[in-house]
Amino acid sequence: MRVLRAVSYQVDGAASGSEALQKLVSSPYDLLVVDIRMPGMDGLEMMRQAKKRDPHVAGLFLTGYGTIDTAIEALDLGVQGFVLKPVAPDKLLRSVEHALTRVRAERETSRLRALTPLLEVSRALVAEVELESLFSLILKLVQQETRADRASLMMVDGNGKDLVIRAAYGLPSKYLGARRTVQEAVAGWVAERGEPLLIQSGATTAPDMQREMTAKDIGSALCLPLKAKGKVIGVMNLSKQRNSTPFTRGDMELFTVLAGQVAAAIENAQLYGNLKYHSKMLEHEKKDLEQRMQEIRGLNTFLQSQQARSSEMATINRTLEEQYQGLVRSLSEMVDARCPERREHSRTVAALAVSVARVMGVTPEDVEEAAYLHDIGMAILRDDLLNRRGALSPAEQEMVIKHPETGAKFLSDAHIQPSVRDTVLYHHENFDGSGYPLGLARDAIPLSARILRVADSLDAMTSPRPYRKAALSRQEALAELRNKAGKLYDPEVVAALEKALQKPEGGEPEHPAH
Repeated sequence: MRVLRAVSYQVDGAASGSEALQKLVSSPYDLLVVDIRMPGMDGLEMMRQAKKRDPHVAGLFLTGYGTIDTAIEALDLGVQGFVLKPVAPDKLLRSVEHALTRVRAERETSRLRALTPLLEVSRALVAEVELESLFSLILKLVQQETRADRASLMMVDGNGKDLVIRAAYGLPSKYLGARRTVQEAVAGWVAERGEPLLIQSGATTAPDMQREMTAKDIGSALCLPLKAKGKVIGVMNLSKQRNSTPFTRGDMELFTVLAGQVAAAIENAQLYGNLKYHSKMLEHEKKDLEQRMQEIRGLNTFLQSQQARSSEMATINRTLEEQYQGLVRSLSEMVDARCPERREHSRTVAALAVSVARVMGVTPEDVEEAAYLHDIGMAILRDDLLNRRGALSPAEQEMVIKHPETGAKFLSDAHIQPSVRDTVLYHHENFDGSGYPLGLARDAIPLSARILRVADSLDAMTSPRPYRKAALSRQEALAELRNKAGKLYDPEVVAALEKALQKPEGGEPEHPAH
């Protein structure tokens, strides 16, 4: 432990395998360094149980009793290394770094694969407007994305006191339509508080929740609130049996985003259902009016009501577009929220880029969408990299500068329009060709990417960051941009930025200084 702490690793110890497993339930760990011979539970059994709780945790065996058989069994468990004692400190450090590098690559790949389907799932949900069909589609997509053994969708009924099961997977059909009060059990807890809940077997949980899990042979469960306009309209329950890979905190974060899309789709379908009901009523009115063709006033009322229904349809279409834009912003906010100093970064960069685009006579919509998504590639980076106070290793720096390519690939897989994807890909190219990933220069770099380069740099220089002591003032940052115009930045874009930031006559600046 002293060797690892000396190079700034965060290290925790456990006196036995049982204690280590209990700690793994309470909080996530990147690497387990385990001796094969330990009191009570041996290292192989401890690692086997740890992998069931968190398949992505890295393992490194450190032992003085290694044999070929134990090494083979360790590799079968998916551990990343097997080191014989006594071991020199430098060899231990190399083994730990190698193990962490392998498991981080696996986690990053898994996270990217998980993010990519979100847009497609959202589009599938908002396209279905029949409420009962939507409930079935939701469970199909949720089971497909979460690999849950059981899933149920509960809706708050009209009086707000009961939860009613409207759709279920892996449960007997008799449960459909069953009611529970909002004060009852796990789903009621989530509905009352409006917060997601992760329950794992063996974790510290309320006794009534543990009894419910034991009775139903549940190993882990996720219960997610469905919110529309800040109000809980339902609860989505997901569970896995004891022999399945358990849900993790990362699953809870990802599926909370999915729950938001589910709630929006349900709200849309309810709006459509109301519209359909009114349309049927309108049909009855129409038939009555056809029998009284000479009643001009009645016919005029019919035409006016038709016009009102058309306006409601237009509202629905606008709502769908707003939800897509909301998803774009949610994804950018999900990345920014992982680093306290970046919380408003994407929003600020988008506002700056739109202002510059308008000064230059460029249509701002594509620039704005790219600005919100420009750092989406950072979603696969670990939190400790985003919040690192010290210098990054060469390998970690290489991971960071890959984020434009990672983001572009994600957007391409999600079928985002090519102009937005290319702006994200090239937003770290420099005007003189010294940037990355392709080293493009001047007009070979799309104008939208040159605009985003300048807006991104201004906010980065004037905002606090973990890796430096203090931010620059707005004037100091503008001086730095002018100094490097023609090298890192397009001089015309820098000039347009300064014009956009000038105080309008008789008014305030468009973007107040940080």
